[in-house]
Amino acid sequence: MLSHHHSANAWQEFWENAHDSNRETPVFWGHGSHDGTVTYPVQAVGVALLQRHAGVAVTHRSYPMQHSSCNEEIGDLRRWLEAVLA
Repeated sequence: MLSHHHSANAWQEFWENAHDSNRETPVFWGHGSHDGTVTYPVQAVGVALLQRHAGVAVTHRSYPMQHSSCNEEIGDLRRWLEAVLA
């Protein structure tokens, strides 16, 4: 639970000090559901804080992997970037 608390405070501090234009920047957050480095519940806390506290548009996806990336995630990121930059 300490890691969740620490993560929540870090995100809150980051967005409280962010420039207003950064609050309008959409975020893609891909995460491994088996990640042992940054646990999956930490993603949920970070996403919730960005969405609720900062009003940031977050697209979040989980993938059956550890602390890594996979072709499915890269494809999702590519499609997300294409949509955001269109």
